[in-house]
Amino acid sequence: MRNLAIGCLLLAIVALAGNLAWAETVYTYDFDSLTGSANPGTPLPGQDGWVNLRSDGKYAIGVRNEAGISGWPGFNINCTSRAASSSGYHGKGSGVYTITDDQMRMEMTARVTSYYTAAATKTLLLLGIWADDGDNAMERDPPTKDEYGFLFGFNVYDTPVIQPAAGGTTVTGTVPGGAIDSGDVWRLVLDVDLTANSGNGAGSLSMKYLGDTDGTFDVGKSLALNPVTELQNINLNIQAMGASKTVSGWHGLMLRQNYALMDDVVIASVPEPSTLILLLGMLLAIVARRAR
Repeated sequence: MRNLAIGCLLLAIVALAGNLAWAETVYTYDFDSLTGSANPGTPLPGQDGWVNLRSDGKYAIGVRNEAGISGWPGFNINCTSRAASSSGYHGKGSGVYTITDDQMRMEMTARVTSYYTAAATKTLLLLGIWADDGDNAMERDPPTKDEYGFLFGFNVYDTPVIQPAAGGTTVTGTVPGGAIDSGDVWRLVLDVDLTANSGNGAGSLSMKYLGDTDGTFDVGKSLALNPVTELQNINLNIQAMGASKTVSGWHGLMLRQNYALMDDVVIASVPEPSTLILLLGMLLAIVARRAR
């Protein structure tokens, strides 16, 4: 019986080692604490520290209450600006989260709306870093400012993308396991190595199909988290952020959105491999002591 218990404990340790890397969630945000309403929603700017980063104040993102829609409960945000070259650009300021490790993970749930699908090239949904360069003010009219960090998501309806920091050139990929269709719900995950590329960082994007808003699933689309082949180890250009390049100053979020919905943001700080090995060793020592 004791050997069986030890074996079970060892299996638990192995499982822990495989999942511990993403255990340090430092921030979650589901928009449910905000004031929302039916489409196009209640303006996001002015709620919970969110501001419109366009100096002209146009294309405000709205908070929508979709509690009655199957597969997409609660509040989410959207922007329907009706302009291919313009979109809602919003930020949430300091004190949101703190990254303490050399790796991090950012996640969001995204849905392409069924609105204006004929204008598919206008669809855009990006989530990323906002950082304070020391002036304690959120600068406007991106993407030329050093406070604007890397972004990830999709544009042109079914194209996953990573945009490097400081308005770097967007890198595009293809959806793993099928295209994005109107009404699809997807989980997008960006894993970031902050030390790669001489401190410019490297980002790798993965996607998981969660089903449609009506609760159905498209045949042939993968329900597993799959890497976007073209968007692995992309240089994130962090050094171009100048005074904002130090991770200790990363406390905010930035959104760019058009004809798409976002929800359930998660940010995790990832322990270094040496830390994980140390913890695993301690657990193994406990197992060995109990086996005597």
